[in-house]
Amino acid sequence: EGEGIKNLMELGGHHAEYNKLIGPEECILANIRRGPGSTAVTRAFVRAGPRKELHFNPKKVNAAIVTCGGLCPGLNNVIREITRSLFYLYGIEGKCYGIVGGYSGFYDPKTPPIELTPDTVRHIHNKGGTMLGSSRGGFDIDKIVDFIKKKDIRQPYVIG
Repeated sequence: EGEGIKNLMELGGHHAEYNKLIGPEECILANIRRGPGSTAVTRAFVRAGPRKELHFNPKKVNAAIVTCGGLCPGLNNVIREITRSLFYLYGIEGKCYGIVGGYSGFYDPKTPPIELTPDTVRHIHNKGGTMLGSSRGGFDIDKIVDFIKKKDIRQPYVIG
């Protein structure tokens, strides 16, 4: 399903093809420790990024991003990079919805979702908080599922 992906990234106002796909053996090394008389310990993490084989078809992806709970540093950065990755690395042809006000934004007419694009998230990393707002408290799972079905959300991202 992932064949024919054209990966793009933005460089100074124009787009450039991004053809670096992450291989199965690539990792990020962390906590490398060596000392006299101690056991050598190296930890590694699977590297994130686009793979040759995808488990989704980017042409059919609609995504939703929601921030929940308390505020913490970096939420706007996460929103920005998920959005940019979906469009520039995976080339999705669907929509990316920003769910306003936490879980209730899936169904509250006072806080309708906004469409996220690389342009709408361009400068949000320079601002604190979350451009989507957040809330604590309960949610109506049936109404959330209704939204997901209605908008054909294939990738929900819950942050917080």
